[in-house]
Amino acid sequence: QYNEIDAPAFGCGTPYPTPVWIEGQGLQGAPRVFGKAAGCSINWSYDDMVVDVCQGSYTINRSWLIVDACTSQSMQAMQLIKVLDKQGPAINCPANLTVSTGLYNCCATPDLPDAVVEDACSFIQSASAKVVVFNQYSGDTTQVININGSLSNFPGNNTSDPDTLAAFGVTPCLPLGT
Repeated sequence: QYNEIDAPAFGCGTPYPTPVWIEGQGLQGAPRVFGKAAGCSINWSYDDMVVDVCQGSYTINRSWLIVDACTSQSMQAMQLIKVLDKQGPAINCPANLTVSTGLYNCCATPDLPDAVVEDACSFIQSASAKVVVFNQYSGDTTQVININGSLSNFPGNNTSDPDTLAAFGVTPCLPLGT
């Protein structure tokens, strides 16, 4: 069981966990008969039923049939294998911005830079930015403003690579830090 209880689940970026692939990881991927993967008269087969859990994660219900050709006996067993997306997206963040307010309106409306966001296993659902306003004298945080972004593809993006462009545009009026 690779179910996060008996043994760790597999990550979503790995190949589909066939018995051969699992054995290649140094783990037990198939039933054992007297310590061996198969015997001359004892063999096995399996059938997988994949259940999607959420984007990037799924569970495999692997049904094993073990047959002893000499005794005509058989046995069935169920194995649960989880494949989980445990890693959040990677964001190519731009550098911090420092902006000044306008001389006559006491507010700033900067155009926030876009950011490339990538997730190996699932699609990016939303993006938001946080603007922190500081007191110019004490350095204390006076306000935190959340800004929703939009998601899109971008020119030159490899369509087989799940990169997404998070665009935020121009902010609403950001007040003085005092």
